[in-house]
Amino acid sequence: MEAEEFPTDKALEEETRLVKDVIEGILKAKKLLKFYPSNNPIYINASKEIYDKIYNVFKENDAISLQISMTALSYKKQQVYGNPQKEGNLAFLFFKDGIKEITFLKGIDQKEMEEFMKILNLDFTTEDFDDDIVTLLWMGEFEHIKYIVDEDFLGDSEESDHDEISDNTLAAAHRDALKKSIERSSISIHISDADSQYIAKEIRQQGQPKFYKIITIIFELLYLTKEATDTKKIIQIIEDIIENCLIKGDFEKASYVLDMVKYVIEDKTFGANNAETFKKINDAINSRDFIEKIVETLESLPEIDKHGFEAYIKHLDKRSIPLFMPFLGQPKSRPFLINALIILGRHNAEAVSMGLHDRRWDIAKGTALILGKIASPDSIRNLTKALSYPDHRVRREVINAMDNIKSPEKISYLKNTLYDENKSVRLAAAKTLGNIKTEEVKKVLLDELSGKDFLAKDFPEKREFYRIIAQWHDQEVKDFLIKTLNKKRFLKRTKNNESRACAAYTLGIIDNKDSIKSIEDASKSKNKILKAMSLEALNRLKD
Repeated sequence: MEAEEFPTDKALEEETRLVKDVIEGILKAKKLLKFYPSNNPIYINASKEIYDKIYNVFKENDAISLQISMTALSYKKQQVYGNPQKEGNLAFLFFKDGIKEITFLKGIDQKEMEEFMKILNLDFTTEDFDDDIVTLLWMGEFEHIKYIVDEDFLGDSEESDHDEISDNTLAAAHRDALKKSIERSSISIHISDADSQYIAKEIRQQGQPKFYKIITIIFELLYLTKEATDTKKIIQIIEDIIENCLIKGDFEKASYVLDMVKYVIEDKTFGANNAETFKKINDAINSRDFIEKIVETLESLPEIDKHGFEAYIKHLDKRSIPLFMPFLGQPKSRPFLINALIILGRHNAEAVSMGLHDRRWDIAKGTALILGKIASPDSIRNLTKALSYPDHRVRREVINAMDNIKSPEKISYLKNTLYDENKSVRLAAAKTLGNIKTEEVKKVLLDELSGKDFLAKDFPEKREFYRIIAQWHDQEVKDFLIKTLNKKRFLKRTKNNESRACAAYTLGIIDNKDSIKSIEDASKSKNKILKAMSLEALNRLKD
């Protein structure tokens, strides 16, 4: 990763001051919203102040990224907010739910900022409040507010490095001891019901060191017993051990047990018939009962070890995929379940794709996200079918997923979504097409910009389309932009001036100095948008 580039000390000092102003504005509006409704003039003025302060930062920056700790917010490594107390702490509000960075992107409008403020003012401390701030931001579908969640926030270990090394060494030692026991005893061991109950009790009560010793003894018993009924009892004990580990959230231990099961199955000296019996354990861990226990644990426990969880998931097979799917709407476990389905879906993308047909939009959206992470070319066919999903949030996520998949087929499908009824879907399609950067795509976008219906779009959408076409710096695009800039109309003059403003803005982006004269003429317009965009372009071109 390349080192971050920061401005000079003087410039950074000014930026930091402006960002502090934004934070102060947010705190002020947050306080006012407790006393005044959102339609009150006092609150409206405070909200407008935030927007104005953010706009000041965006004059020189495309984004405001705030890094979050428990008691502070930082901007480019400079603290812009601090509060040692948890109560009323803006930083802790994000930190407690695992958000480590939040970014405001250029283009945010006052309405979107007000929706964000409403979320900040919710009382997350009440017992009847089920959602966390991550869920609400995710459901809010903010276009210009992005956030990064620390995937490890549910699994931060409080054990010391010394303890971790000791436990891992102990586990490896017992595993090696078992694998080295090649010589089989001729002694027949019988397992009574009382024995089974005693072993199960010990497993539930013992801590980590004795756990590995007991597991080693249990697997040694497998090699000593001769009776099929005793083997079945031991297998049931192993299932109970795994289940108990899942309930406690100790996926690492459960994974360790399954490593030993795998070894036994692959050990030819144990016998093919008995090894076949062990597949009952695989049936159990891929059953509805076990999957539901995993979700219950993820939702109820405050800490889960991410690496242990991933190790356990790798022991499951595609049978577990449809069982995980209905729980994608669960807020706390969602990050873990998405990660699990990405792992399981790498070789079973077709099974994951079934979630796209779910009537619950959050499950269908989560499925599209997973398929995008898997990025299998085979998923295109299923994803394109979901482009007609009733909820626009799913359609947009499908397009985002297609962005990660290399397939020549997607251009024709994305072209059609440029006419979707929802603006956010159209913009997602345009961005994804822009990332392909081929001559075919350039023609598609130019045709869209030239179409008679495009003139009627609102200004922010037009500007985003023009920003995307700016990725092509060739003469054809430059000629199109200059032609648009110089085009005047008597009818629909306001809408036409918006297109001219977008053209001026884009010519500034691609640094086309040949267009300075035309932009200067446009900057004299009485139309505020055309004038503002032209002056901004001239500032870029004359720097």
